[in-house]
Amino acid sequence: MNAPLIVLDTGVVVRALTGRSDSASSEVVRAVQTGEVRLAVCDAFLIETTRVLREPRVESRIGSAGRAFEVALDLAFMGRHHRPRDTTGRACQTPKTIGCSTLHFPGSNPDPATY
Repeated sequence: MNAPLIVLDTGVVVRALTGRSDSASSEVVRAVQTGEVRLAVCDAFLIETTRVLREPRVESRIGSAGRAFEVALDLAFMGRHHRPRDTTGRACQTPKTIGCSTLHFPGSNPDPATY
């Protein structure tokens, strides 16, 4: 049976990196890391997450650069990247074109859940 396909909110990643290791956000990230769930990743998610994590108020709360690197690698490698196409069949060029919440992965039933 296939693991559920999810879309993460940037806040989940932030809380996993800045909060308690036993928080719900950390548990969701661990589920991605172990393959318990599959992660849908898009350019908009990666750009937004990077932007938010660079904000001084967030960056100063990240306790471990090693943990942040580990999470980034796992999200990138364990995630299923999707670069959506516009109606003309060309790959979308900007993250403003589509948000991850509108992704559709053929054959995934149900469509991605958002956390």
